[in-house]
Amino acid sequence: MRGGFSVKGVCSAILVLGLSAAHASAQSNSGAEGTPVADPWYVRMGVLEAIYHPSATIATSGVVIPGATATVSNNVTLMFDLGYDVANRFSIQLMGGIPPKPTVTGERAVTFLGDLGAVRYAPVMLTGIYRMPRWRGWQPYVGAGPVYAIILRDFDRAVSDLVVLNNWGLALQGGVERSIGNNLALFFDFKEGWLAVDAHGNLSGGIPVTAKVTLDPSVIGVGVKVRFR
Repeated sequence: MRGGFSVKGVCSAILVLGLSAAHASAQSNSGAEGTPVADPWYVRMGVLEAIYHPSATIATSGVVIPGATATVSNNVTLMFDLGYDVANRFSIQLMGGIPPKPTVTGERAVTFLGDLGAVRYAPVMLTGIYRMPRWRGWQPYVGAGPVYAIILRDFDRAVSDLVVLNNWGLALQGGVERSIGNNLALFFDFKEGWLAVDAHGNLSGGIPVTAKVTLDPSVIGVGVKVRFR
């Protein structure tokens, strides 16, 4: 992974924090911060926009094309989160949604190729969330965790026989929630991801081409949180 991040390390940290919070909660019987809530499960549903910050390294027949890069089209889609409150301040949250379909377009030295390809993928994010004290009815939170891009389908454009590979990444998260009822809350969420995928295929004439496409999405979401009762 780029930037020296370790997905296994992040996953382990989230698990350790969750177990530590759960142990602290079990030891507390005073109703103070850290006590398990009576209904820990919740879902969040809404709409998100994925804004990519792309770049690419493209090679033909194993030789990198100088100055070749790519852009990636932004996406708007529906999202959902499944969350569990380990303690009053700590949650574990799994994000999914309707898989987006970004298109990769050649830039600079390969602009003449136009759209290189498109992919339908399912980004899955598992984050550990720490909730800060409420302020005027708003509850801010921060979190972090791994991202896994599951490639569901490849779409040929200038590149034929396109194959894009699944890959791991990392995301940081922040946002706010505001209660609008006993079981309901509104939320605004922001995630910054570090994610890249490898791809290969053929150009016209059967020339083999490979690419490493950096996505690095900023994900902005808004919606409703519903707690199970």
